[in-house]
Amino acid sequence: MWFMLCSSAQLCNPFGGNREPELFAAVLWTLWNRRNNLRLGKPALSHGQVVDFAQDRILERASCSVGFHQPRPHQVAAWQALVHDAYKVNFDGAIFVEEGLAGLGVVIRNDHGLIMASLTQQRPLPSSVIEVEVLAARKALELTLDLGFDNITLEGDSEVLINSLAKGGNSLAHYGHLIADIHMLMAWFSLLDLSHVRRHCNNLAHALARRASSTPDLSIWMEEIPPDLNSVYMADLSGLS
Repeated sequence: MWFMLCSSAQLCNPFGGNREPELFAAVLWTLWNRRNNLRLGKPALSHGQVVDFAQDRILERASCSVGFHQPRPHQVAAWQALVHDAYKVNFDGAIFVEEGLAGLGVVIRNDHGLIMASLTQQRPLPSSVIEVEVLAARKALELTLDLGFDNITLEGDSEVLINSLAKGGNSLAHYGHLIADIHMLMAWFSLLDLSHVRRHCNNLAHALARRASSTPDLSIWMEEIPPDLNSVYMADLSGLS
């Protein structure tokens, strides 16, 4: 993957002898974002701009400069749509101990509550429940960026994870590298908010995660969900004012 993304020796070795991990990761994400923009027909950086742009993003993230909204978690009582031209990205994880598997569920909805995309993915069971949630959050942001959505609220029912993401900084947990991945992904959005909700406000993402037990690998639906989950989706819509 990295070999395919690097089209020149200069891009593959922008670090000299230091190989700063944060800059290395930032260049990876910049190349990935450039590839997606080209695929979607959107303006994209030239190869010569990649490293400078990655360095700028690191500085912006460190200073929370204009163009990046510092996320603050907040609680809501029920699933809610967002303001005009915003998207809500719900994620959840599920575990299947006997099978040694985990499921990831993601759903992206617009300001009217309409489905933009949904995802379910089956994975080997990691070492902790929180790690399943972290993987689901990372997959949610990857899907959202890949589809070109911006101005989002990332919403989940793991208070520990949402608070950890809002605080920023390095995590000393065994899944800290995954948290670092999520923070790097978050930096690509012009506006991103974080929201913690209770499980009953996250039912559709949870149902998608549970569905992974019978859906090997990765499945993505554009502007729809699996038909067997329509009742869960309609329950969310009925709660909108």
